[in-house]
Amino acid sequence: MRHVLRSDLRQRLQEESRSLSAAQSHCHVHVLIPVYCLHLNIKPLLLLLGQDPVVSDMASQYILIFMPGVFFDYTFLVLARYLQTQNRVYPPLICAFIGNVFNAVSQYIAIYVLGFQYEASAACQAASLFVMCACIIAYIRVSGVYEDTWDGWTIEALYDIGGFVRLAVPGLMLVALEEVSFEIGTFVAGSISTLQLAAQGIVFQAAVLSYMVSLGMSIAVNIRVGQHIGAKQIEKAKHTYKVAVTMILTTSTILCILFSTCQSFVANLFTSDPVVRDATAELMTIYAPFPYVDGLSATASGVLKGSGRQFIGAVVNLIAYYAVAIPIGIPLSLLTKMEIRGFWVGLLIGLSFETVVFWLIIWRTNWEKEVLVAASRVAGTKAAKTSSAPLDAENASLLPRQNHIRRASRIYSTPYESDIEFDVSRPAKLPPLRPVLIRRCVTWLCLLMFMVAAIVLRAYQDVYLSFYWRELCLLQPLNASIGVNLTYCGGVAPH
Repeated sequence: MRHVLRSDLRQRLQEESRSLSAAQSHCHVHVLIPVYCLHLNIKPLLLLLGQDPVVSDMASQYILIFMPGVFFDYTFLVLARYLQTQNRVYPPLICAFIGNVFNAVSQYIAIYVLGFQYEASAACQAASLFVMCACIIAYIRVSGVYEDTWDGWTIEALYDIGGFVRLAVPGLMLVALEEVSFEIGTFVAGSISTLQLAAQGIVFQAAVLSYMVSLGMSIAVNIRVGQHIGAKQIEKAKHTYKVAVTMILTTSTILCILFSTCQSFVANLFTSDPVVRDATAELMTIYAPFPYVDGLSATASGVLKGSGRQFIGAVVNLIAYYAVAIPIGIPLSLLTKMEIRGFWVGLLIGLSFETVVFWLIIWRTNWEKEVLVAASRVAGTKAAKTSSAPLDAENASLLPRQNHIRRASRIYSTPYESDIEFDVSRPAKLPPLRPVLIRRCVTWLCLLMFMVAAIVLRAYQDVYLSFYWRELCLLQPLNASIGVNLTYCGGVAPH
């Protein structure tokens, strides 16, 4: 009987995994096409934001060459999460290491040995992402790790995309809102002076490097808390984030000391200009306490994502950065002598607010309810979503015996002696396929039309507008005599 149960359960999990894989592939297309449309026409947006025309033109060319890398990067991240949720963390790490080594070597050869320009850097960057993606696909294929959770494509995979999207979009916003708010600092610094932009660029790179510790902790907490909640192990879920907080406080102390006492040393790693080095050291002093709030916020974010509360995190993120941090930071930067340091002060205030709110939410969490909500997602019912009562003693005693229902790999590798009955019946009859196909085709057609429009607009900019502005350049002496100032004639409109 147990073997029959496992066989039925394996079949059910494979069917659900096919649906999830298709949902991910559809979302892959839905996300990438708008991103490509933006990248194709990034130059007018940069000019609209007041950036230097020459820099805007170079950035546009760089992004155009790099665009294939976006696809490979997205695919690698999805597959890396797929492996990490199965506690296979080293294969993605090794693949990323191989890709980074390839990137460093190819960049050095292309720029310093062969003497190519910045366009070669974009091509090497995209190629390194392809190497990472190819390595992780090869590992999954050769190792056979996919066999217990996926056995191919079926037409049924076109269904049930909504549930995936409802979790994916808030999770996307939870990350994107924070990323964009930090990137705004680059535009603010660029509107102040080139010196402030240089200091901002160096500190931003240092911040990205230090954030890798927080990001890794967030991913680990996200996966482990999700696994423990799915296995109904409440105390282990709590223990996970408590350990993570201890580790974050330790690493943040080290980073804080480094940024507080070695500002000039860190600046020297990026530049030899003494003026830029001094400006960077001043800004680094403001950044020094960031690892604490950044790490605690990232850990809390991982807890929220692991318990399926991305939407709450996205709302708090929106308020913290766009109602607190940026409204404080931009005026301090543009209206006071603090310059770009004022923007980082605003970010520090907003991030501190977010950290406090996140941990208040976690402190007030009803973990028994979250276990029931997670169970309802797996079972496909809504009963647990409306129940806030704690588990009774009888149900609580059953929780450890249901440990292995969460992941196929654990089901098949662990002896299972429980007499609990599981619902392994096939899903209810699916709705008619034709309406689903029509909706999917209409969505894809709309995205395709947007992509074609973006390509046409980019071609118009590159061909017609470039010719138009070059013709105006020939009239530069005449324009000067009548008071017209053309500051740049390299293919983009002056501003």
